[in-house]
Amino acid sequence: MGWGIAQGALAEAGKTLADPNMVLALFLRQLGGSHLLVGLLASIRHEGLLLPQLIVASHIETKPKKGPYYVGAELIRSAGYLFIALAIVCLSKPSLVLPVFLVAFLVSHLAHGVGSVPNFDVIGRVVPADQRGSFFARRKLSAGLCGLMAGLAVRQILSAGGTGAPPMSRYAWLIALAALFFALTAATFSRIVEPISTVNRKESVSWSTQLRRAPGLLTANRPFRTLTVTLLLMDVARRLADPFFMIFATEVLHSPVAVAGFYLSALVCSNIASNLFWERLSRYRPNRITLQFSAAAAAVAPAFALAVGFAADSATFAFPEWNTVIAAAFGLVYLVLGFRDSGKFIGKRGVLLDVAPIERLPTYWGLLNTLLGLMGILPLLAGKVVDLVGFQPVFGMAVAAASVSWWFSRRLEAKGALAGA
Repeated sequence: MGWGIAQGALAEAGKTLADPNMVLALFLRQLGGSHLLVGLLASIRHEGLLLPQLIVASHIETKPKKGPYYVGAELIRSAGYLFIALAIVCLSKPSLVLPVFLVAFLVSHLAHGVGSVPNFDVIGRVVPADQRGSFFARRKLSAGLCGLMAGLAVRQILSAGGTGAPPMSRYAWLIALAALFFALTAATFSRIVEPISTVNRKESVSWSTQLRRAPGLLTANRPFRTLTVTLLLMDVARRLADPFFMIFATEVLHSPVAVAGFYLSALVCSNIASNLFWERLSRYRPNRITLQFSAAAAAVAPAFALAVGFAADSATFAFPEWNTVIAAAFGLVYLVLGFRDSGKFIGKRGVLLDVAPIERLPTYWGLLNTLLGLMGILPLLAGKVVDLVGFQPVFGMAVAAASVSWWFSRRLEAKGALAGA
């Protein structure tokens, strides 16, 4: 299990160095991209990651060894990020960098989505059922430590040389380092000794057949259906608000760009600290409880952003020098996000492994993530709303969606949706 923990830690470092909601969003704005394009970036990230998974699952289920598919996909993701870094260095005009960036980013996240299915399948078969909660908590803790160091690197690289907008070469360094860590992720995962799985059929099911069968999985498996609705609503809140927290901080709260490193560190520190809580909780309480706490945090984060924004308006009117204090207070949003993400990471996987037949695990994982991928247009729509009426309505809708998600997560327990869990 050690290689699986190391793989998660290296992947987290790469993701943090080129975090789409902070580093790449700031980069896109510096290229001249609108809020709509920031939303498009988040849509590409989620659609590319999640939508291919149900189709990929059909093919993966027929393979006795699935790990090599993850390794290949992760190497493609690494190559895509390296291509972006080279484009920043070699192309002088932002108008040329922007389309190259978007295309390479799309290819990278399509590859990441393809790799997610074999990754989860291998982990699900390697880790014993009674150790999964502890494994995911320790994996997230190790990832948090690596992410913390990566966040400090982001702060150092973006702030070096002054307080203004950093030169494009700084973003190139961050993206190239992310590419290196993704390559190391593939190398580490290849060291996992994967048990050969039993293959019940020789040929993969066509994607159209797979789609026709999908509703049957939802209707026949009530625990899986309840889990899906809970995660869909939580994802609505996350996709509406997350891509715009950093832009809100810099453009409304007037925080310096380098504060992205501080917020990343807050996010990762929260991941680390909360894992101590999640690991203990997963040992003694059902996985569904973890999901309930995470859903509650999903509502608190955008609510707190609204509160800080209101306080910023009042404080700036009376005490303009409080801008720095307000910007620092906004870091609490990222502390809550770290708590939310860590709990969701553990709860989502733990509950799914509780309710899905192990021989159909790729299909269940693929279906769940493909359905979540359908929400990928939301950041694009949210970006348009921000352009028209501002950030507050978007954050308000996120609070509402997350609150309903929390109510559904309570149904997992109240109506026995996870009987025996």
